[in-house]
Amino acid sequence: MAAKPKFRAAKFMGDDPYTWAVFHAADIKGLRSPILDDRIKPIVDGCSKREADDYKRRFEAEGAQPIQKQQVKLFVPPNVLPELKSIMDLENNAYKHERYKRLAIIAAENLGGPCNDLKEALRTIRNNAMEVEVETGEDGESTVMDEVNFVRDIEADEFVKQQLGVKHG
Repeated sequence: MAAKPKFRAAKFMGDDPYTWAVFHAADIKGLRSPILDDRIKPIVDGCSKREADDYKRRFEAEGAQPIQKQQVKLFVPPNVLPELKSIMDLENNAYKHERYKRLAIIAAENLGGPCNDLKEALRTIRNNAMEVEVETGEDGESTVMDEVNFVRDIEADEFVKQQLGVKHG
């Protein structure tokens, strides 16, 4: 009887929440997570830790059946906002689209500023970027845009939960 194939979940080519992947265990034997060798191809990537563990369990449950290596596309709801690269990008979109406006206001509130309207929200976001640069010497805009995109990701997660009927609690 052939041995069941073994699988391992590990971070792949990054260290953020959606860089988890599932590999054939033999392919990454002796390597630590995150796997930074792009010659090693995962079976599934672009997952959260929970998704990767679910795939791993599913693959192991399939037993000795050969599993085709394939790229599984991460489900992206059709109305998820694309990642924003700059404050100007956010500003241009916020004046044209209500969802970007709401994103700017929520992000500004998270950054601790007053947010009675879009103008105040954008001012708060710009001021936070300048403060980060002055206080830390880091790129303030990219730091603030990380927060804006974090809020965008939460909105996407909430949309997926709503579509799947997941209850909050």
